Amino acid sequence: MAGVAASLISLKEGESLAKDDHFTELMKTTGDVHMFYNAQYFNAAGNLGAMSAMVNMDKLTNGAQATATVNFDNGKINIDLKSYGSKELTELMKKYSGDSFDKNMVKNIPSKNLAGMFALNFKPEGLKEFLKLMNLDGLANIGLAQLGITLDDFVNANKGDILFAVTDIRKDSIAPPTATYVFSASIADKNAFNKLIDAGKKAGGPMMGNTVSSNIAFNTNDKYFVLSNNKDASDTYLAGTANNSFPFLDNISGGPMGGYVNFQYIMNSMKPTDSIGILTHDASIKMWDNMLISGGNFSDGGIKQHWEINLVDKNTNSLKQLNTYAGIMSAIEKKKKEKDEAMWRSEDVINPAFKDTTTIAVPGTK
Repeated sequence: MAGVAASLISLKEGESLAKDDHFTELMKTTGDVHMFYNAQYFNAAGNLGAMSAMVNMDKLTNGAQATATVNFDNGKINIDLKSYGSKELTELMKKYSGDSFDKNMVKNIPSKNLAGMFALNFKPEGLKEFLKLMNLDGLANIGLAQLGITLDDFVNANKGDILFAVTDIRKDSIAPPTATYVFSASIADKNAFNKLIDAGKKAGGPMMGNTVSSNIAFNTNDKYFVLSNNKDASDTYLAGTANNSFPFLDNISGGPMGGYVNFQYIMNSMKPTDSIGILTHDASIKMWDNMLISGGNFSDGGIKQHWEINLVDKNTNSLKQLNTYAGIMSAIEKKKKEKDEAMWRSEDVINPAFKDTTTIAVPGTK
């Protein structure tokens, strides 16, 4: 260890990360935490095994890097990410980078009880070119041929907008929680898209359909295809009558991707009943508010993203809040361990006389 430490201290600048342009750019950005990941060494170390020989992994991993800057502000954590690809992949990203995602697809979400959503705009031909780069286009066409379609059918059918949303979480005291799921895609060529639907029916069998016995319902008009586990939701989405102007939408729009997670709604929809679970739930619901994801633009040689994690307390520094929250979670875990050990030490695993009087002291309070 001493030898390693000595070599690090005497390391010349030309042998360090200082010569890496992406690392240098990262360190020039203002942030409380900087992170750097060099993906090409993952493949170089042989971690991908036979996969690397099967496909052109070098064209994916050579020069692939990722950087992140984290800022702990009052009431929020801001994370700026940037990912770089190989020379070949960078050319694809530059040529086929998406435009702004379709905000109307978000407004069509058929419920205000939104747990989370993700929207993306992409150029379908870019996927085909990516598969060619990886030597996977032939394999993909062989698989698609079994369903009666080709990669060209996929490219021709899709306009390049997709959305996935989760709404209306439901939970009772016995069954696990359920929710409504909605997937939508924009249509470029209706006839080509009908071929994809027929292929989906063939692959999905009785699960796909619009009957009462179907697990998945779908529908289309001239603009969108929608698929859901709830027929009313799919029909309402396609009708476009919801027109939900979610307040977060303007904060995530303008780029090829946008996402939102409503921690408050999710936690309030799945309240636990056990004492330890209640303690964890109460601490978490006082901490986490929501998360916004935006970006996806190609700029200065890479794809940029921004993640914003919002906390309930808007006036206290987020790092200080994280420290307090970690202390609470540690205390709860300790109490859980003590409770489990007490149960196993008893004569019977189930002890009717056991009374749960679990309390947790919040750090910084009496």
